[in-house]
Amino acid sequence: MSDKLGPWELRELGIVIAILNNDPSILNPDFLVRNNIVDADWKQKENPICIGPLSKVVYDNGITITSEQHAVSFTNTQVDKCDGINKLKDVATKYFQQINNLSCIAVGINPVGHIPFDEKNELRGFVERNLIALKEWPHELEGIAIYYRFNIPGATLNLRIEEGVLKDSKKPVLIFGGNFHHVVRPEGQLTTSQNVLEIIRECPNDIDTFRKYVQSFIPEAQ
Repeated sequence: MSDKLGPWELRELGIVIAILNNDPSILNPDFLVRNNIVDADWKQKENPICIGPLSKVVYDNGITITSEQHAVSFTNTQVDKCDGINKLKDVATKYFQQINNLSCIAVGINPVGHIPFDEKNELRGFVERNLIALKEWPHELEGIAIYYRFNIPGATLNLRIEEGVLKDSKKPVLIFGGNFHHVVRPEGQLTTSQNVLEIIRECPNDIDTFRKYVQSFIPEAQ
């Protein structure tokens, strides 16, 4: 098998805002439409959840908004379609502007993507040649998961590499997922709230950085 692979492709993006005193009960479809956070014609994929410590609204365009006691998260599982990155940024920005009086402590930018393989043994062979040396274990190897942590300017990058399977084709994939952990604080002339909005606005830079890390692990997959 040739080690020349297709490029790593961004498939999912998450934005998580960690909050000390969040109120999950405010999240519901009416709140989102009334405050122009989402368009009124967005269709819900499933019934919303509103059960005190957890609220969740899922749309069929791939966007999910989840509110818990200490965090609000925004996820787009169709980020590769219809300007998905900017759509998610817009939702996260508009939602945060409604709660910017709360005490935010961190923002996470979480890109996820994969590189496909035709067969599982091809994936395992590639991992052994490029990432780690697979040994003869006493028992059958069930899966592979590798974790790294990097200190980068302005954030900590937590990077994971693991095996996966595509739901539709059942083909094996090597998943690269990241978490850029940005601690939120007043910075220069920016207030804490302004810093949160700046991190959300600049999340494409985190994605570009993550892509470079993936390429450094697997230079053939550029």
